[in-house]
Amino acid sequence: MRTFLIPLFSARQSGGQSHARLHRQSVEPSARPARQHSAAGPVIPVVQASVSVAQALAPATATATATASASASASASASASASASAPIPPVHVKAALAGLSLSMLLASLGSSIANVGLPAFAQAFGAPFGQAQWIVLAYLLSTTTLVVVAGRLGDQFGRRRVLVAGVTLFTAASGLCALAPSLSMLIIARALQGAGAAAMMALTLAFVGDLMPKASAGRAMGLLGAMSATGTALGPALGGLLLSVWGWPALFAVMLPPGALAAWITWKHLPASASALAPASAPTPTPTPAPASAFASAPVSVRSPSSAPASTPSLVPTPNASPPRVARASSAAARLDAQGMLLLVLTLAAYALAMTLGRTSGSAWTMPLLLATAAIGAIGFIRAEARAAFPLIRLDVLQRPDVGSGFAFSAAVSTVAMATLVVSPFYLSAGLGLRPAQVGLVMSVGPIVAALLGAPAGRWVDRHGQAAMTRSGLIVMLAGCVLLAAIPVSFGVAGYLFALVPLTAGYAVFQTANNTAVMAAAGPNERGVIGGALGLSRNLGLISGASLMGAIFLAGAATTDPTSASPAAVAAGLRLTFLVAAALVGACLVTGQVMRRSRQRS
Repeated sequence: MRTFLIPLFSARQSGGQSHARLHRQSVEPSARPARQHSAAGPVIPVVQASVSVAQALAPATATATATASASASASASASASASASAPIPPVHVKAALAGLSLSMLLASLGSSIANVGLPAFAQAFGAPFGQAQWIVLAYLLSTTTLVVVAGRLGDQFGRRRVLVAGVTLFTAASGLCALAPSLSMLIIARALQGAGAAAMMALTLAFVGDLMPKASAGRAMGLLGAMSATGTALGPALGGLLLSVWGWPALFAVMLPPGALAAWITWKHLPASASALAPASAPTPTPTPAPASAFASAPVSVRSPSSAPASTPSLVPTPNASPPRVARASSAAARLDAQGMLLLVLTLAAYALAMTLGRTSGSAWTMPLLLATAAIGAIGFIRAEARAAFPLIRLDVLQRPDVGSGFAFSAAVSTVAMATLVVSPFYLSAGLGLRPAQVGLVMSVGPIVAALLGAPAGRWVDRHGQAAMTRSGLIVMLAGCVLLAAIPVSFGVAGYLFALVPLTAGYAVFQTANNTAVMAAAGPNERGVIGGALGLSRNLGLISGASLMGAIFLAGAATTDPTSASPAAVAAGLRLTFLVAAALVGACLVTGQVMRRSRQRS
């Protein structure tokens, strides 16, 4: 008995492999009462456990022996692969978090650093501004449309593999951007760079659940949020410096060294087994059905109860339970929801184009047609996912308490956050009379506050809980919106910053708490796609905020050209914009409170 259980004990100590643990649980309860030994060696206890109901039947002995052999084989396999799934040493966790933080920083920096170069791009390629802005739009469209797909691919083929591929693509595309000989090539390279950034945005969040226990997940989420805000704040300042010294190619060449470093760190220190559908070791049989996930997990070969004697444990994996690597990759590829991916990409592209170009295209029909296309695509996507055997996103995932509401709140709050970036330049320049350099300096305060509060917000989430900190962040944001709507122009820059600081601080706290809650509700097999959907909700909020809040601002200012509007008109536009923003944040607060009480009653 002791000899037979050594591999099981070793596997449990090395990494807690499920095969060893499940076999131990299924064998020991029946084996404990039978302490006698015989010449048959280590097989006898398993035989005794297997035939405890019908010891007089001779055929059961052969069946139990075969079962014991299969169990011993599974135990030895678990022991051999235990080192691959052993807990990561603390120093490796820190290195892995450094790689994830650098990846998040680069993805955010890639979005913000190109905005400052738009005039230089138009001049260098002799193109009108409308064509030059596609350098920014190509990156935005690529990340928005592909972030969920990238997360799904990570769950399907291995998150480390897809993340490293994304960082590598991002870095290589940065080099192509710096060497682009024409505007069209630069736009194509930016789209490729955005595709790599989509994997970086989706899978950095997913890896938090693989690396950190739930008790400290908030700190990791806060760190990633701080890196995202740092990239947003650093982009304009760093871009302006590089542009003035080395020219526009330096905007992209600067990301080559950190990109290569991020690829090496993630490959070196992230766990290779962080994959739901292509595990590094044999699949784990489960005694109860798995909870509903965002997609169908890989089937596990389990001995059918009908094909084994009643006394034989039905959780012993068959010898074919761990298929070869090529077979697993082929099986994972067969489960890709190509139709769902295509419909989602087309739907998101139509909506993003409607929000970014629809109002400025010069045609009154452009935006309605694009929105209608997006609505038709959304309906087709929902129907396709309901029929798909292996859907990209299972629709029932939105019914989980913290997931569906978390996506909706993230989109709404990001819409409010985008209002500060859209409206503030006009208010600071036309309303307060600041010069462009002063406007940029004042606007950088918000991202800096968010970056500084990222890590403390993570600690607060771990200490006080996700729900409490989500409400606290929304309350502080609501106070900031009300202050921005009520504060008079005569208070100047000091009054504007007095209102802006709590708004951005509340946003940082909310994002950390909400992201932690959503990812905590995701199962191990669906963290990639949930992380991608979380990034998508944020991007959709930012895109919608740029269009909708801009339109509300113009309506409040009663003008179509805010640069020539009077300070009073600009102040009126600011007031209406943040009254609407306060209503959005208040709606999130009320909805969250109602949902919480409903769950408590049920």
